[in-house]
Formats: sequence, structure tokens, C-alpha cells
Amino acid sequence: MITSSPPNPILLKEANTTFNSQIRSGEPLDSPVRRYAKNLIHTSERLAAQIAILRKENKDQELILKKRRKRPSGKRAAMQGHFILSTAEIHDKVLAAELETVQKKRKKTTTQKRKRQKTPSEDEEEYIDSTSDSESSSLSDCIVVGRC
Repeated sequence: MITSSPPNPILLKEANTTFNSQIRSGEPLDSPVRRYAKNLIHTSERLAAQIAILRKENKDQELILKKRRKRPSGKRAAMQGHFILSTAEIHDKVLAAELETVQKKRKKTTTQKRKRQKTPSEDEEEYIDSTSDSESSSLSDCIVVGRC
């Protein structure tokens, strides 16, 4: 009986060979062989479920990649299916697509938010406060007392 999670390939082959020989002999199966058959069925069902999940994930990822690759607008859409680009109508389509992308870029730059003005950080404020305090304290230290 094999109990390791990823089964050792050599032990698995030996166990399968023994199991097949027991089935071919036509004799009634003893308890260890029955347990092995149940474990084999359970393992095959688990692997089938894993394969189904992986196939679905793979299909979803392929759809995402296909969507990324397709360009629904722009020059690529205008040139799609054409190998010779010397005709006037294709040239006009490409120019129109380029103009459209330039307009989109302008639109994006005008709708951006204005940047926030830089405010002094707490450290800078403390430095400014400490320098103004030191200037006023140095002036008060210089009090001249008249002679009598």
C-alpha cells in the first residue's frame, strides 16, 4: 500500500503490477488489494477534479491573454487584414486613427487634477520655529545697561 502524497514512481509501478496480476488471476481479492483499489479510485477522482480545475483556469487565462493582445481601435484596427498599405483608403484610415489618438492624449492631459502645492513638513516647521526663537532670544540677550 502506498501512503506518500506524491507516490514514489518505482513503488507505484510495483503496486500497480501486483494489483493487475491479482485481477487477471480471477481469484477473490484479499483485503490489502481491496484497500488499494479503493485508494486508487479515490486518487483517480481527486486527480480528475484537479485536472478539471486546472483546465478551467487555463481557459480563463487564455481568454485574458487574447483580450490583451487584441487592439480594438487605432492604427492596428485600421490595418488589420491588409498586408499592402499603399492604398489611399487605408492611408486615410491610419491618419484618422492617429488623429484620434492625439485627441485622446490631449483630452487626458486637460482632465488631470492640479498638483497640490508643497506644504512644509513637520520637521521643517520645527526648524523654522526654532530659528525664529533663537533670533529673538539672541536679541534679548544683548540688552545694554547704561552706566551710572
